[in-house]
Amino acid sequence: MNGYRAKNRSLGAVMSLWMILLPLCFSLVPAEAATLERIRVALSTKDFGYLPLFVGIRAGLFKEEGLEVQWLVVNTNVVITALMGGDLDIAGSAGSAMRAAARRAALKAIFFPHQRSTFVLIGAPEIKKVQ
Repeated sequence: MNGYRAKNRSLGAVMSLWMILLPLCFSLVPAEAATLERIRVALSTKDFGYLPLFVGIRAGLFKEEGLEVQWLVVNTNVVITALMGGDLDIAGSAGSAMRAAARRAALKAIFFPHQRSTFVLIGAPEIKKVQ
């Protein structure tokens, strides 16, 4: 009888340890195996203005935060409609979005990567003013 009890105690100890360690094993699953939240980002072109986004995607920074970025090249004339309809999560066309926000659309600007305008006007030396 003593051998039977010892065997049951050993089995009980192993089962208890297993019940404690099993949840721990699942908590150590890498972030990549966890479900990522997909966000849809619309860009008008693939250019250097969006370099921080592309570097972040390549470096895995978004995955580290639990996000899977799906970037789409979309014409700027449909971006606002897609944002407002929920077909897009983020858009890289601040000009169109800010015009819509000025007309009371429920949009917010959250990031501007430039401190100055990215556009310049260049003309011949003899041109002194814009008309």
